[in-house]
Amino acid sequence: MKRQNLAVIILLIIGILPLAAQNETSSSSQKEIQKITSVRHPFLMSFSIGPNFNTGGSDYPEYFGSRADVATQFDWRMSVGFARHWNAYLDIGLSFFKIRTDDLSTNIAQALGDKLFPGLSRIKPAASIGIGYMAEMGRWQLMPRIGIGRMSAGGSEKTQTIEETTYKLEISRSSTFLNPGIAAGYRTSNLCSIILDVSYRCPLQDCKTTYTVTEPDLTSTTKTVNSRSWANDLSVSVGIQLHMRLDKKR
Repeated sequence: MKRQNLAVIILLIIGILPLAAQNETSSSSQKEIQKITSVRHPFLMSFSIGPNFNTGGSDYPEYFGSRADVATQFDWRMSVGFARHWNAYLDIGLSFFKIRTDDLSTNIAQALGDKLFPGLSRIKPAASIGIGYMAEMGRWQLMPRIGIGRMSAGGSEKTQTIEETTYKLEISRSSTFLNPGIAAGYRTSNLCSIILDVSYRCPLQDCKTTYTVTEPDLTSTTKTVNSRSWANDLSVSVGIQLHMRLDKKR
């Protein structure tokens, strides 16, 4: 009887131990899969979209026109790590807003453009390059950065001659800007993060309108009007960030 009981106990032990070991291995493998790893020189690519707030107002709208107080902003950013925590980035941004103006010919051109290519006249492209830093705390990331870029919100040139007097109006809404920003991310996996991004564009130069009058046998007169309303905005966006490895694990 005792031998039978002993045999049963041995069989139970033989059966339970492999099952326990298998469960432990499975649990360990699952934890390994879920573990978030970091790399020394990552390649990051993010896509984000959100509201863009006009912080520059509307200087001289009779010349430059004006834009809505809130627009839509889309950004595609690529970063390459060059040292631990540090990276260089390229950001391609698209702002979507319509320029409101009292100029009839400009309004007609925008309307015709929208008929042929719906929404095209609302796209205002920008590009910036800079340096970023990434601090990681478990799954959380904090990524401040600073860069410099260029934005174009369009422009126009008109020339009219009346009784040998030429009137020329040139409008430019393009500007170079300083671009500080910061993003907070939460890594859902080794490949992907969910991010909240805040970006500010501060113009480093004025946009200009020049109005030139040229009369026969007289020196041309030019009036210049400056505006700091363009490339002067704050964006708050949400999106995803993809992590790709350029080197081995730390």
